[in-house]
Amino acid sequence: MSKVCLNYLRNSFLYKYDLCNKMYAGYSDNEILNELQKYREFVIENFLSIKSEIKNDNKKLNTCVESFQKLPGQELYRQLILYMDQVIIPDPVFEQTEVKTPLSITMGEFMGMSKDDGFNRESLVKRINYIRDIGELIDNDFIIMLPMSFMHESPKDIPVKYSPNAFSDQIPADILNYYRSIAHVYNLEKCDSGFRLDKTKKLSPGTAICVEFEGQNKTRSSFYQYIEQEIVDLDKNKKRYTARLYIPDSIDKQTFDAWVYQSINQSANNHFIDRYKELVFSKQCGCMYLTQSDLTSKVISMCLEKPSVESQLASLAMNIDLPITNAISLQELINIRNNYGEAFHNFRTELNSKLIKIDSLADSELIQRELDKISYELMNTQVEEVSKEYRKILRTLKMDALAMVGTLIASISTGGLTALGCAAAFVKGFSDAGKYFTDVHENNGFFLWKVREEAGKLSV
Repeated sequence: MSKVCLNYLRNSFLYKYDLCNKMYAGYSDNEILNELQKYREFVIENFLSIKSEIKNDNKKLNTCVESFQKLPGQELYRQLILYMDQVIIPDPVFEQTEVKTPLSITMGEFMGMSKDDGFNRESLVKRINYIRDIGELIDNDFIIMLPMSFMHESPKDIPVKYSPNAFSDQIPADILNYYRSIAHVYNLEKCDSGFRLDKTKKLSPGTAICVEFEGQNKTRSSFYQYIEQEIVDLDKNKKRYTARLYIPDSIDKQTFDAWVYQSINQSANNHFIDRYKELVFSKQCGCMYLTQSDLTSKVISMCLEKPSVESQLASLAMNIDLPITNAISLQELINIRNNYGEAFHNFRTELNSKLIKIDSLADSELIQRELDKISYELMNTQVEEVSKEYRKILRTLKMDALAMVGTLIASISTGGLTALGCAAAFVKGFSDAGKYFTDVHENNGFFLWKVREEAGKLSV
């Protein structure tokens, strides 16, 4: 969400505070959906202009937040606002603009899912209020929201796919094997509203299953319905056939086991490809990729290119401890950033310049030495200056803040993204706006940010 999009929303009835409080009581679902469609068209039409608000140069330390977790809360923004130049997050309102196709609705009803006749007003209001809460961060060019969900939208037509090897060749074998090692599969039981999941029951042959991976966001679990088809009519001349789809009452164990194996593969492919898309997108924007998911971190690390057989290095960790606090409001932090932020600006500039230099190295031992050197230099110079500035600010603003330590972990790409055979398809498969996402420029990997549990009074 750039300022241009925020200004658009501020002129829409969707953003009006009193209407939000009343859940748009005076508007029909169709009126709301039409307004969302207008917003969707505006964002897609102005995408390049919105994206240009990202200050993409070697002096900026920007990060793009993974879209498959919850939207960042104020606590994360408090951690990042002094140590990042800009943060790119998915546009939560744009996510609401995807329209279900009649075919997908029909398939949902066929599988016994409860029909959703209305529009989820509560969800939209929460998203609008979220944007309202961070509006000042957008106005100050710290947060940029982009329509990242666009690259993950369902196809307009349900594709018919076939794989002679159960979709086991879509992603690198070592990554797929890792997914398989952490996969959990459960039966889904039919109920009045759709399906019910009971993880206490042992897996047995059935026609509906759920696939999850350890460390995965549970709202992103994959659900599969086993469907058989019967050929009703076949026209060889027109190369067309008509089939009757149906859900069988039961399934034999051999077929079930093969179906489960294929479903795990497809879940792994989808999880990895979606994150890979975002990694490529973040690089195209000149940003680090920030994830708070251990699973995402693991599989992304596995796909970073290994420069040689001798140097089997995918990424190396560099820990930098930085003072943070949850006691200061976002408004106060914006004030600090704008008026007292020289030490933090110097830290951002110095860190980014050092990471760029290290990104061109190929020897693992040399990279490790350089990382150790960078960590030592920053901890004894820039971070010390940051800590002094932090104490000075608290004294000036007369704050008695509870301080914590945030550990910044930088995973360094040593040769860019792995040249996967299917990578081009990942990048170019974004439907109409695909051309906007294909120009990839290398930068230096992705960030993880972890806050230590220990806390104490910051001495001023």
